[in-house]
Amino acid sequence: MVVNTVHWFRKGLRLHDNPSLRDSIQGAHTVRCVYILDPWFAGSSNVGISRWRFLLQCLEDLDASLRKLNSRLFVIRGQPTDVFPRLFKEWNITRLSYEYDSEPFGKERDAAIKKLANEAGVEVIVRISHTLYDLDKIIEMNGGQSPLTYKRFQTLISRMEAVETPAETITAEVMGPCTTPVSEDHDEKFGVPSLEELGFDTEGLSSAVWPGGETEALTRLERHLERKAWVANFERPRMNANSLLASPTGLSPYLRFGCLSCRLFYFKLTDLYRKVKKNSSPPLSLYGQLLWREFFYTAATNNPRFDKMEGNPICVQIPWDKNPEALAKWAEGRTGFPWIDAIMTQLRQEGWIHHLARHAVACFLTRGDLWISWEEGMKVFEELLLDADWSVNAGSWMWLSCSSFFQQFFHCYCPVGFGRRTDPNGDYIRRYLPVLRGFPAKYIYDPWNAPESVQKAAKCIIGVHYPKPMVHHAEASRLNIERMKQIYQQLSCYRGLGLLATVPSNPNGNGENSTTLKGFQTGDVTKEITAPSGYQMPPTSQGEWHSRTMVYSQGDHQTSMPPQGFANSSSTMCYRQDSQQISGPAVQPEEYVEEFEEEQEEMNEEEEEAAEEEVEEEVEEEEEEEEAAEEKEEDEQEAEEDTKPKPKMFVPNIIPPKLPDGEKVDFDDLHRKRVEKDFNELQSLIESHFSTRQKEEDELVALKNRIERRRADRAEQQRIRAERDRERQARLAEERARREEEAAKLRAEEDARKKKILSNKGYGGYLQKVDQKKGKRLTEREKKTKCLMERRKPLNIDHLNQEKLGEKALDLWKWLTQLHAEKFDLGEKLKRQKYDINVLRNRVSDHQRGAKTTKSTRKSWK
Repeated sequence: MVVNTVHWFRKGLRLHDNPSLRDSIQGAHTVRCVYILDPWFAGSSNVGISRWRFLLQCLEDLDASLRKLNSRLFVIRGQPTDVFPRLFKEWNITRLSYEYDSEPFGKERDAAIKKLANEAGVEVIVRISHTLYDLDKIIEMNGGQSPLTYKRFQTLISRMEAVETPAETITAEVMGPCTTPVSEDHDEKFGVPSLEELGFDTEGLSSAVWPGGETEALTRLERHLERKAWVANFERPRMNANSLLASPTGLSPYLRFGCLSCRLFYFKLTDLYRKVKKNSSPPLSLYGQLLWREFFYTAATNNPRFDKMEGNPICVQIPWDKNPEALAKWAEGRTGFPWIDAIMTQLRQEGWIHHLARHAVACFLTRGDLWISWEEGMKVFEELLLDADWSVNAGSWMWLSCSSFFQQFFHCYCPVGFGRRTDPNGDYIRRYLPVLRGFPAKYIYDPWNAPESVQKAAKCIIGVHYPKPMVHHAEASRLNIERMKQIYQQLSCYRGLGLLATVPSNPNGNGENSTTLKGFQTGDVTKEITAPSGYQMPPTSQGEWHSRTMVYSQGDHQTSMPPQGFANSSSTMCYRQDSQQISGPAVQPEEYVEEFEEEQEEMNEEEEEAAEEEVEEEVEEEEEEEEAAEEKEEDEQEAEEDTKPKPKMFVPNIIPPKLPDGEKVDFDDLHRKRVEKDFNELQSLIESHFSTRQKEEDELVALKNRIERRRADRAEQQRIRAERDRERQARLAEERARREEEAAKLRAEEDARKKKILSNKGYGGYLQKVDQKKGKRLTEREKKTKCLMERRKPLNIDHLNQEKLGEKALDLWKWLTQLHAEKFDLGEKLKRQKYDINVLRNRVSDHQRGAKTTKSTRKSWK
């Protein structure tokens, strides 16, 4: 039977330590290595151009390595559920292999592909090579639940089998007679696409600081292992000016994309340590980055909501603010704090920042200053960060925001003091913020405090060329710490357990907590309920801040190295174990007691070490010299006192109790009975706790039912009241309409009466007088007036509104005024004419009288 194999590359983009590819090649006649570019993923806004460039470089390097083996990489675009059924038929595939993916959506996708393969009769080979351990076995050892504390995780992996040896590298000898059918147009059909083909604008894109690919990863690993002194004198990595820049030995992006095997890295470190330390066993802290990676993978593998706050059973539901403008300023490096802006600028340009720099910007965005949800910051990191891993990225953001895993919320990173201690000269700021290059080191981290003359000399005016600080750090951090304190106090009140971390009463000034501890007292903690054996009891189900599966324990605390991409701070982290682990048969009560006591001692030691480190950071050089002199004097005094003879301690004689003669005491039986008694007390306490919790749940259900009934009654009352209001409003509306109708009728009648009165004036009244004189003889004037009245037509004013009616009345008034004026003029003219007529008449009469007199005189003369 001909065996045609397809190996599906996803994360493990390498040929070394690839057991799934190795096993699929054995006995196969042909092999094709494919990488599927999901079109939805290719267009995702959550993947930046830097990550895409790194991925394409990894694929190009993998294709070049396969060419040396007379094979090629087949890059196919599409969704896996659509691509594989077609490939199974076209290439007559009989075997499919891929690396195990522990992420929830990866497991769901692989289950769908495996179902399609089984339906097509294709054999499926799956091997674990992206993690050191089998995560499912870790969860199985923990009673079916993911361990939520790093201490518990270390305990579990210490009981597991040793890490498997890396698989041999795929070479020509391993390939054997297996071949890869390659067509002439392979590059056109299955070649690695460019950034331009994926729709990215590469204009102005800087050169890659982190070249992708397996070849570069192995080269960096060799450089990394050349630092034998670092391995021999291993300690927790500290931050300095040089570590802020990308290192040629950095490996995190290559571990994320699988260009470098974590198991190969693990065994290389082990071999080198044993050679340097002469076959001594290396400490677990040497593998801190790898183990933190495994821890977050384990915590997230069965939690599909691990990257969300809502619906995430291990995340505290904190009411974060929604401020898109502030989020944009943070993501684009426009906060006004040079330390924060330089870090975000480096992240956007190079795709990588130091793990403590990630602490600083994450704390600034969430619980430190801006009080914005960690989900928003996680999305920005997912877009820009080359080594952004789904599980590690989400877990680290929950940790830094005190949403899970970590509760020392009173530790905040100062955006001024933290950077100044790391790089006092400010070269890092000048490298990524050239606008501040002219500022002296004294003001490079707080340029807003520089005098105006210094700003002008630096050619950068704060508020003009560089933004002012978007928040007041001291006030914002103090307010946010108070908010976190209230949230955890509320959570403790609901749970009935001591979830609130102890807040020191003497704040330090080292920048991490320089302005955020005023007003807090050491006793501001809630009481803790513990079982007689020292194990923390599970919480009740009441409360809205946590989901039911979120249970913390004061016993487990963070130690050793920080997770990949995020480093541990100097404070001690306390949180609870999962409640379902109480009844686990793997651990006895005596082990809980011992583990609890050891953890308490380690926690106290780490708190003392953290306090000493904080004091050492904030004390100046002169004070250190004085302290050194004082310590020297004290040592000399102690040495002198040690040489003096010491008085013997008085020890009273202790008389043992007398036992009856002949009676034999079985101490083993006493010890067994004492253990049984403690165990019975623990069991009774657990049973009483669960009974109490059941009563509380019943009370809560009864309360909810009573609330629902009250709501129903209130809703019915409100419905009746609303119906009455509607009826009353309807009656009022009817009464109002009736009154308006009556008022309209009265106005119409009044208008008609007024019109009638107005029409009766003038000529209308004269016609009535004329009608009354019917049968009588009319004068000429009355005849003319009657004729004019009959010829006069009534005014058509019914269609005019108030404004038009006013204009019409004004015209009539002007016309009437004109008529009166003409009447007056005609009257005056009539009077003048009458006067002239009378004068003429008088003259005529005088003339006639004179003529008569003359005539009579003449007659008398005759």
